[in-house]
Amino acid sequence: MVGELALHALGFVTRVDGAVDDAARLHFRRFARARRSSASPAELDSALDGALAVYRAADSLMVCAALPCAGAFGFDTNDQAAAEIASHVAMPVVRTGCQGHCKHKPVVSLRVGERREMFGQLATNHDRRAMFDYAKAAHALGSFVVPDSNVDALRFDLEHGSFEPAARTRTARTSS
Repeated sequence: MVGELALHALGFVTRVDGAVDDAARLHFRRFARARRSSASPAELDSALDGALAVYRAADSLMVCAALPCAGAFGFDTNDQAAAEIASHVAMPVVRTGCQGHCKHKPVVSLRVGERREMFGQLATNHDRRAMFDYAKAAHALGSFVVPDSNVDALRFDLEHGSFEPAARTRTARTSS
C-alpha cells in the first residue's frame, strides 16, 4: 500500500506532467504544509523523487484516489481495484493523490511514451469501459491516435484552456 505522502506526491507530479523544478518543489512543500504534513523538506523531496521515478517508469493509467474523485468513480480505488483494472488495460495502474482538476471529477491521466492526456467525468460504466479500452489500445499502439476510440467527450485539454466543448458534447450523449 502506498502511503499518504506518496499518493500526494504522485498526484502532484501527474498534475505538473513530471515537470518538477525548484519552483514546483516549493509549491509541493506549501501544499504539504497546508495539509498539516509533518514531513521534513528532505522527506518531501524524497517523495517527489519517488513519484517522478514511478511517473517516468512506464506507460501508465493514473487514477485519482483522492476525494472527490474517489467517491465519484462508482468503484473502489483501492490497490485491489487498481490491480484488476491493470489486468484489463495491460499496463500499470497507479493510484494518485489529487491531480488538481476536481471540477472534472473523477479524473484519470494516461501516460503513453513521453506524453500525457487527462480525462474526466468518468461517471458511468460506459465511460469507464471506453476509457479502459482506449488506454489498452493506446498502450499497445504507443500512441494516443486510436482508431474508433470513444473518449473524445471525456478528454480535457489543459494546454488550450477549455473543457467546454467536451462538456456540451457530453450532455447530448445518453448514459448507460
